[in-house]
Amino acid sequence: MAKSLDATYDPSKKWKPIEEGIYPAHVKSLSSKEINTRAGEAIVVNMTYKVADDVSRETQPVWKMDGYEYVKDTAGNKIPVTNGSGEQEYTTCEHLKGREFRDNGFFVFTDRTSSSKNRRYFELLDNLKVN
Repeated sequence: MAKSLDATYDPSKKWKPIEEGIYPAHVKSLSSKEINTRAGEAIVVNMTYKVADDVSRETQPVWKMDGYEYVKDTAGNKIPVTNGSGEQEYTTCEHLKGREFRDNGFFVFTDRTSSSKNRRYFELLDNLKVN
């Protein structure tokens, strides 16, 4: 017996790329695990971030796309989509609201001889306003 095909399409749900940038978000979860590295014992801290509703007020530039790939000029630069005045178009970042992202982890070296490698972790704490 053949299955019936019941497909829908909502043109308002068009895919938008996520442009590199800084977006408002909240730390949703935190996990850690102890590991041994060539540089000594370390704790890897992973965080999951949830993009805040405030991202709706942000904008991102619109670039010409070929499917999921950027169209580039001969110099390898992305080609902007322009309006009638020749200015680059921008779109809201509404599509990011509520999305969750996980970082690649931050290493915290517990051995004093490797403490100089903890710079990235302390930069994270500064960015999060944690003393």
